Amino acid sequence: MKNVLKKTPPAEVLEKMKTSLYVDGDSRLRWSKKPHKGQIDDLVGLYTKKNGNHRMCAFSVNGKVSSHLESNVIWYLRTGVWELATIEHKDGNPANNNHNNLRLSSHAENMRNTKLRTDNTSGVKGVYRMRNNWQVRIQTNNKIYIAGTFKSIETAKIVRKLAEQRFHGEFARKSI
Repeated sequence: MKNVLKKTPPAEVLEKMKTSLYVDGDSRLRWSKKPHKGQIDDLVGLYTKKNGNHRMCAFSVNGKVSSHLESNVIWYLRTGVWELATIEHKDGNPANNNHNNLRLSSHAENMRNTKLRTDNTSGVKGVYRMRNNWQVRIQTNNKIYIAGTFKSIETAKIVRKLAEQRFHGEFARKSI
């Protein structure tokens, strides 16, 4: 995700998060102190960035607006540690901030769990049409590996899934 500031917020911002917000049983942010508008226990107002579907939490500290990814705030409130690593959603759904769905990852690991691109023509990540065949490719550690070329797309799908399990491990996207 671009344009996300990767540094620990100032101590007063972290303190405001701790004293003003809490995570409810459904993994949603709520106010523990009365906000400027609204009531205690109301949901925290979130907004979605223009270029993505990750929700942002914004609040004012000493007259300055502080915005942070909802998943980072929830991670901080649950663990007490502000992580500079990427906090990834295992199921790929940025709205699902359940504690079982969040994990720390590097940027490269997070990219392994991306969804299918809209311009994909095969319907499977890493499977490409090559004349009358289907080629399986997978990228890891900045290297592209060709897992083979196959006559049927069904075989290519199976080989791609096996390659994901081998190269991406727990960060392989759950599909097919």
